[in-house]
Amino acid sequence: MVVGPTSALVFVADADRERVVNILGEFGVRTGVASSTSEFSSASVRMAVIDPDLVSDSLLDGLRAIQEGLVRTPIVFLTGPRKREALALLIGFPDTMAIVPRDRVSTDFELRTALRSVAEGPTFGWERIIGGDGDQMSFPITGSASRHDALEVLLEFLQDSGVRRRIAGILVDAAEEMITNAVYDAPVDLEGRPLYASLDRRHAVELDPHHHSSLQAATDGGQAAVMVRDPFGALRMRTVRRFISKGLRGGADQIDPKMGGAGLGLTRVYDLVDQLIVRLDPGKVTEIIAIMETTGGRRDMASRPTSLLLARKR
Repeated sequence: MVVGPTSALVFVADADRERVVNILGEFGVRTGVASSTSEFSSASVRMAVIDPDLVSDSLLDGLRAIQEGLVRTPIVFLTGPRKREALALLIGFPDTMAIVPRDRVSTDFELRTALRSVAEGPTFGWERIIGGDGDQMSFPITGSASRHDALEVLLEFLQDSGVRRRIAGILVDAAEEMITNAVYDAPVDLEGRPLYASLDRRHAVELDPHHHSSLQAATDGGQAAVMVRDPFGALRMRTVRRFISKGLRGGADQIDPKMGGAGLGLTRVYDLVDQLIVRLDPGKVTEIIAIMETTGGRRDMASRPTSLLLARKR
């Protein structure tokens, strides 16, 4: 099967195929539906949507088949519940751009967001993430000293918006990790070298005015989200994949020297929340967004893998 360079290869279960094809059609993306992995090598596509359960009984063998057939092709994995080791393999795959839980049947919003971002590139800000009718807040991050005040303002905002105490606490914990990254890991000099990544996190840092980041939050009745935006755009997607995958695997290699960008704190954010989105405009801006569902039972959410979306402006 050979399809055009503006097309997507779809290799998912029958129950999901129609909605994937229809959503891609909304974005003007032609699709080719594969019936076996042997068709991967003949496909000329700009993205692929794959259910890893269909590729092979062995996840490792399946990922090898994908890598051999679809070289440097952005992948959206549509998957069911996974153990941490298997999820680490999917996220660590070099062309993974999104992990979307297959069993979120009440809405296609996450799937639509992932497919649009991979097909068209990221849209920055709250658009396509949180509805425009919800509450929003913003707080400047001027250095390490502003972290405490920012988290207090965030907690008050979430509580005033009716977010349950436990969920608000999770988002505050996630925001603390994200702010720490924005203060210590994100800043780089004109040559792209990290300015503060090697500092002990107890060491105070005051950012130059043009290095200020922001903490933002929004709610829409069904979700609550926090976003930290920095003006550097230095975070690499391979760094995100590597550290989250490493954190999910566990083992003796959890601590190593960091060369700038997010570290294992980002793994903790992924572990905490229902959705994690990382959007990058290289050299200009990085947005990290953590989202929690505020309605429904937490037990149902616990059985699903955390959604991950990596979106890089071309």
